[in-house]
Amino acid sequence: IDDEFGANNIMRIAKAIREKTVSGRKTLMLDMEDEDYVQRTIELHNSLADAACPVAITIQAYLRRSEVDVRALAKRGAMVRLVKGAFVGSPQTAFTARHEIDANYRRLASLMLSTEAREAGAYPVFGTHDEKIIAALREEARDNGWMPGTYEVEMLFGVRPILQQSLAADGCSVRLYLPF
Repeated sequence: IDDEFGANNIMRIAKAIREKTVSGRKTLMLDMEDEDYVQRTIELHNSLADAACPVAITIQAYLRRSEVDVRALAKRGAMVRLVKGAFVGSPQTAFTARHEIDANYRRLASLMLSTEAREAGAYPVFGTHDEKIIAALREEARDNGWMPGTYEVEMLFGVRPILQQSLAADGCSVRLYLPF
């Protein structure tokens, strides 16, 4: 309907999640749509976080602006879910070649796994099925003092289940994502 209506509704939902006593991580994950919604979504995230609501945000590696966004969110100690992105952007605002997007994903993941991000209380979530990227991230996490359970890998339910089980058996936190 409009931004204010949406913000009021999401605040009500986020406060209900905050007040609900359950075991485990309880977080409202804000997904990310095309680039037209990025700034509004980040502002909504920050508003919810400032109200002490358990909120996380998705950032897309294909967008050129994402480095600035990840730096700011890591400094806040935010829970950030990094994905490559499924939308097509203009070359002025987005990386369009797969190798550019992959390289930016790795750069952003390194920022999320920095010592500064860890000390700020950030909680990185890596949405990827790429075994090489996951191995590199886990090694970087160890090198920067991230303990198992302080970050996670998120994968689609039913995609690469053997890898999911292997990671979990090795002590990696794995979240299964089931869009519907």
